[in-house]
Amino acid sequence: MQRRSLHFDLPGLRRGVAGQSLQLHQPDRTDHVRQCPSKLTSFCMHGTHDKDTQLAGQLIHLLQQGGEFSDVHVETGRPIRVRRGRFMWETAIGPDGGEMVSSNASIRAFMNMVYAREGSKIAPWEDELHRVGSLNPATLLNSVGAGERVSSYRVRCSLQKQGMGEDFGLVVRSLKDVPESIEKLGLPVQLRRLYAPTNGLLVVTGPTGSGKSTTLAAIINEINESQCANIVTIEDPVEYVHERKKSAINQREVGVDTPSYADGVKDLLRFVPDVTLIGEIRDPETFLAALRIGESGHLVITSMHAPTTTAALKKMAAYVQNSPADAQALAGCLVGVLAQALVVGREKTSHLAYELLPMAPEVHAAMAAIMTDSGKGAMDNLEQSLRNGNVQGAIPMVEIVQQLVQQGKIEAVRGAAVLAAVQDREAVLSKGRAPAPEGRGVNGGGSGGLFPASVGTTARARAAAMPLR
Repeated sequence: MQRRSLHFDLPGLRRGVAGQSLQLHQPDRTDHVRQCPSKLTSFCMHGTHDKDTQLAGQLIHLLQQGGEFSDVHVETGRPIRVRRGRFMWETAIGPDGGEMVSSNASIRAFMNMVYAREGSKIAPWEDELHRVGSLNPATLLNSVGAGERVSSYRVRCSLQKQGMGEDFGLVVRSLKDVPESIEKLGLPVQLRRLYAPTNGLLVVTGPTGSGKSTTLAAIINEINESQCANIVTIEDPVEYVHERKKSAINQREVGVDTPSYADGVKDLLRFVPDVTLIGEIRDPETFLAALRIGESGHLVITSMHAPTTTAALKKMAAYVQNSPADAQALAGCLVGVLAQALVVGREKTSHLAYELLPMAPEVHAAMAAIMTDSGKGAMDNLEQSLRNGNVQGAIPMVEIVQQLVQQGKIEAVRGAAVLAAVQDREAVLSKGRAPAPEGRGVNGGGSGGLFPASVGTTARARAAAMPLR
């Protein structure tokens, strides 16, 4: 893919490193607001950062530290903050040891560089911001340091107006390389059984910042490496750029290649996909269109916002409740739900907690009951069965959280915070840091089988009993 770029020097970006330089690259898109220079344009700066390079230098400094944070939050006149996990924000510290603060001028200058056109022309991004309310460009930052060593960072920027329209709010998310496998993320190998079929609907759910996009990218990468398939994605924005391996991949971005998720999903079948990734289900229209694709013999992988697997089932059931045909289609093509959450550990590293719910007979029964008058309490009963380990092939999140706590990876109070049910939170808090039973700890005990050692023997045994679809 051809990339357009802007280059400038940033001396003293890190302590002890002189002559740093930075490049911003952006994919060549047809959207008029996203156009950047078609050839390398440059200018030099000496001494301290001015308003034109201040924010870019601050972002590069944070990215170079290699800390495990998901987002950088920039607000006019306020200290820049980094997000390390749910309810975990820290003030960003600059190279001089002081707090980083940004201004309207530095945010505007940074966005001008992101949206720079040929020469000194700037795409009218402020006009577009006033028109649509927010902008979400993806940009590549290259830092050139001592010995011409280049460090590259892909980031997604989300910009909006705030403060009664007087100020800017900017969130910058660091986009990592495409995950090699689900194991590298700490997910169970059993998850593969849910996307091994060539058709159906797989849903990944969880709160914002729980790593859903990363999980989706890992799944697509594994399919790309193992199958000769035609993969089409619809994302907002494209966070992970996949290279073609065994599969052909067409990545489409909302707002650039298609007006909306709903419009993009409607056009999907024209691309003759074997595998479809829909970045997020935001409305009933998109969900029903995705259901049609899964029902027609294609594999659909998507995400939605719901705290648990059963909450996701309730949400999907509500989308089809007024249509017996849609309800039947959902029961026939849904292969399973994965819920996940990130928990900040004792060393400020993130640990993945997850809940896996395949479409076992107990789930089919609950889904069927919830569509009728006999469904009162059906989902509550399913939640209790899941908690007690009585759903074939399922793994409750409370068990994974307890293992993380028992091994001292996370504090009990932080683990309990990601659990929806009161009894699950109480169970985690009551056990605290009790010693882990032999062979059941996270990253300890046992090897082989369907799960890595990070999952306890009980979970492995239940999942091994799960039939192939």
